Amino acid sequence: MKKVINGKRYNTDKAMLMASARVADRQEDLYKKRTGEFFLHSIADTEELQPLTFKQAEDWAWQNLLEEDYNKIFGVDESNNYSVQTTIAIKKSILDKLKLEVARTGELTYEIIEKALEAYLK
Repeated sequence: MKKVINGKRYNTDKAMLMASARVADRQEDLYKKRTGEFFLHSIADTEELQPLTFKQAEDWAWQNLLEEDYNKIFGVDESNNYSVQTTIAIKKSILDKLKLEVARTGELTYEIIEKALEAYLK
């Protein structure tokens, strides 16, 4: 399913399916876009797409998945080496290059940033 919501594109064929759950009378699928954004695809009598914040996706997963599956999606592990969400400001020219690299490689935005930071901080 494809849909534009608030100027952003959501496409179940291009996003990564992270988890599925039966919730009441609906089938719900949690997807993650290459940009790192989450959205929910719901199917009951009708089919819907709903953008989710990181926190909303986390809450949905916590309520509807096994703990092991939740941990796989949100990076919780015992080594204290788990992912956290942060906000940074960067030059537009760097962001444009980053978007091109995401399109070229198919990697997620955060994966490219993590690799660059790990290489820089060695």
